[in-house]
Amino acid sequence: MKVINNIKSRIIFSVLLIGFSSSLLANATKEELRDMKKIVGYFPNWGVYDAHRNYTVDKIPWDKLTHVNIAFAQVKKGTFELSSPDEKADFDLLNGEAENSPYKGSYGQFNKLRGAHPHVSVLI
Repeated sequence: MKVINNIKSRIIFSVLLIGFSSSLLANATKEELRDMKKIVGYFPNWGVYDAHRNYTVDKIPWDKLTHVNIAFAQVKKGTFELSSPDEKADFDLLNGEAENSPYKGSYGQFNKLRGAHPHVSVLI
């Protein structure tokens, strides 16, 4: 019985901590976030496919993160321009958007959702 009560206490504490953290992050300024711990999410561009459970950008828990690290990008030799190793995932998948939407693909979704979550820094 003591073990069960201990588990319940930990679950309740975790839920309260997540709730508190979510509201804290959503209302924090960039300066306040700089002094806080960093909570980094990892987003692989191949995660959007069926074999990887269709993990699209809209499924990222934006309210619980301070940073999202996007993987992968390529750096073009000589020009140092960034390019995509998977243009279908990064630019072409509709993700519920219209065919002519600027928010198609993972990069488009990042642009859309990043605007709604200004406390999150997006890294490549």
